[in-house]
Amino acid sequence: EIFKCNDLYCGKIIEITEKSEDGGPLLDIENPDESLRNRPVLNLQVMSDFKYAGDSLWNDGTFYIPRKGKEASPDFILIDDNHLNIEISFLFFSKTVELVKIR
Repeated sequence: EIFKCNDLYCGKIIEITEKSEDGGPLLDIENPDESLRNRPVLNLQVMSDFKYAGDSLWNDGTFYIPRKGKEASPDFILIDDNHLNIEISFLFFSKTVELVKIR
């Protein structure tokens, strides 16, 4: 879910289809801060402080990747009302992930 936070945009995980190995809720076990590893990934804020740059592009924020326990600064590109691309670049490599609206 993406929402406004002050004049910027943030987002959180509102649905997860997978469970942890023990069948319980998925936890943030890869977090570099050991004190945060027991928090559930569901409802976790993963996008912070993105600003609209025009032409369906949001950038200059941070995106937390729970599976890796790392932060990135990707670009978010709105393709249409149901599709959002996340483009992450590092040196000469880049990866694009497409998010699809489920509600």
